[in-house]
This record gives sequence, C-alpha cells and structure tokens, in this order.
Amino acid sequence: MPLARVPSDEETSALAYNPHRLSYRLAEPRVSHEVRVCGRGTFLSPYCIELGDFYVYDAFSMALDASAATVAASLNVRLRAVTLSHHRWRRELSAAVQFLEYVNKQQQAVAVSTGGQALNAAALALARASPSADERVASDEELIDTHPLVLLLGTGEPAGWVLPEGAMLLTPDTLDAYCPSDVTPLPCLLAAPVAALFAVPDPPPRAYNALLGGPMAASLLAAAVLLLLLLAEGALTTLVLVGLCQTPPEYPHRAQACAATLLVLPFANILAPLAGLTLLAPVAMKLRGTRSGRKLALETSSSGTLVRDLRIGALWNVASLPNTLVAQLCFVPLAQGETTDTLRATYLVLLPACLLVTKLLAAQAYKALGASVGLTDPVQSMLHKCEAHVRAKEAAALSGRE
Repeated sequence: MPLARVPSDEETSALAYNPHRLSYRLAEPRVSHEVRVCGRGTFLSPYCIELGDFYVYDAFSMALDASAATVAASLNVRLRAVTLSHHRWRRELSAAVQFLEYVNKQQQAVAVSTGGQALNAAALALARASPSADERVASDEELIDTHPLVLLLGTGEPAGWVLPEGAMLLTPDTLDAYCPSDVTPLPCLLAAPVAALFAVPDPPPRAYNALLGGPMAASLLAAAVLLLLLLAEGALTTLVLVGLCQTPPEYPHRAQACAATLLVLPFANILAPLAGLTLLAPVAMKLRGTRSGRKLALETSSSGTLVRDLRIGALWNVASLPNTLVAQLCFVPLAQGETTDTLRATYLVLLPACLLVTKLLAAQAYKALGASVGLTDPVQSMLHKCEAHVRAKEAAALSGRE
C-alpha cells in the first residue's frame, strides 16, 4: 500500500540523527516506516509526534475520515499525558496504546468491507526502540537502557511483527514489563501537592466543550482566564511589595520583610507573572491561528511545543509560591503591630492571601489550558469514539468472564 508522501532527500538527511531508523524495516518487511517519538516523557519534555515526521497511508485518511494532522494530534493528546515520574504513567501510556489499537481495528474493518483482507490493512504501533551500538558503555559493555519510543507504520497485525533484538512492542499485555530506567517516582509526601499543581488532567468533557462552543473556544476561554489571573497576580504583587518595601523611620523592620519576600527565591514573585505573560502571548496567537485553520498553527498545536511552553509558565508560577508565603507571614505582624484600625489590619492580611489564591488558581488555569491545547472538533470526535470502543471492549471481556 503506498505511502501518502515519500520523504525528500532533504527530509531524509534531516532524520539521519535517528540511529534506529530502518532497523525495524530490515527486521520486518511489513514495517514500511518508523517515526521517533520526541520527548523523554517528563513534565518539561512530553512525548509527542511531530506532524512533519508523520508519514501516513492514504488509507488512514480515507478510512477514518480524518487527516494526518487529526491522527497525530489525537495520539499526542494521549502521549503528552504520560509523565514517567507520576504513578499513573502506565495507565496514561495504556490509553495511547489503546488509541492505536482502535485505529488499527478501524483499518481492518474498512479493508474487509471493501473486499480486502484484514492482514493487508495499514497499522500503527508503539515500540520501545532497540539500543544502538553507540549506546554501549566502554567500561562494562552494558547497554544504556534509555528506552526511546518509536511509532511504527506497517501492514497486518502488529502483534505478529518481528522486531530487532532488544525492541519491545507496546501492548496492554506488555506494559507491565516496560519499565524505563530513568523513571524516578516522586516521594509519597510530594505526590499529592505535585499532582494538585502539575498533574496533567484529562481533556475537558465533550459536553463542557459543546457548552462553550467547541474545544477551540474552550482553549481560548482558558487562555483568557489565565491572562486575567496573570494580570491580577502582577497587580497584587506590586501592591504587596509596595506595602512591604516602604520603610518609614518608625518601622525599620519592614526592610527585612521586603528583602525576605524578594530574595527567598530571588525575584521569583516579580518574574513569574512576566514569564507567564511572555509565554502565553505566542500560545494564544497560535491558538487563534489554529481556530482559523492555518496549517503552521495546526502543526504547532498538535506537537508538544505549546504544552512545553505552558508547563514552563506553570513552573514559574509555582516557584514564586515561597515568596508569597513569606509575604503572608510578614504582613501578619504589620497588621498586628503597626495599626489599630481593624479595617486596615484586615486589608494587610488579605492582600497577600489574595495573591496566594490567585497563584493557586493560575496553576489550575495552566493545567486546563495545557489539557485543551491541540483539541479540535475532529480530534475530540476521534478520541470520543476511541473511548467508546475501549468501553465496549471491556464490557465484552467482563461479560465473557461471567
């Protein structure tokens, strides 16, 4: 079955960095192409497929009534949720594998309905790449198990493909044996707060997006809310610093409170809203371009670039939390010792508290926007059909056991 597009000589040379390229095709004739999955499965380096590297069969677009961009974006929604330091990483990776199984089942059904054979249908599969020769340690000749992921494109049932030595096809049955060496689980005490501030949520429900006018409208709304929170954070930070850093002669200890608030993490409370606004501006522009159907914006939103930028902003936001907590502690003695006016004392206590609440809300806005980036109506529809397929499969398996 022909490829939708054959890479040019320039593209071939651009992909020459991948030491695993062609190794699968040599081992298995049914594998016609492979694409290295970008990223390392971390918070700041999420897994993703670059649309420019995603050469799909014509049959995928015809059978699924979807473009290559839709298939890649749908897969990226599943892949970017995989954070290897989080305890749910196997569940999230399993969702990506189940999505590919759904795509393959659709391909097989179309092949049979058109008079062909399921064994000749196009197929996609994720595999753990086999280490290359240059990944050996000279001292002990052991392989460094970096476990890069590769997306394989071929024909037939992926379970029957013969892979090179050291490679592993990722299926629901083999995920338990897949354990990347660079997985470092978070300590139990940090798991809950990190999940509250950083954990990648599931994409917004279909009904929620429909209420807002579609997934792209939901993304723009989340961006607008985040913009307002960042502006409010900047204004509150200015008021807090002005209140602390004015040092009249009768209150010399304010200078120490001002220095502590600014320098506990040097100037993080000032830089956090500025960094957030700087990162949000290009993200919002690309989201608008995606809504208008611009090809470059579509390719960007389906990759991991926007998600990575938003996660950097989320890190800046959380990094300034210690400064805000110090400001809260410093304002309490100001309210108690420097004024007998109850209203002013309440104002001094609530001002940094409002800043803290704004930062916590901004953390949730970063998460919501990151979850909705790359979601378009076709992507949401494809993911919804995949979820329905998985539920039907689980129900059938459960009824069979009963």
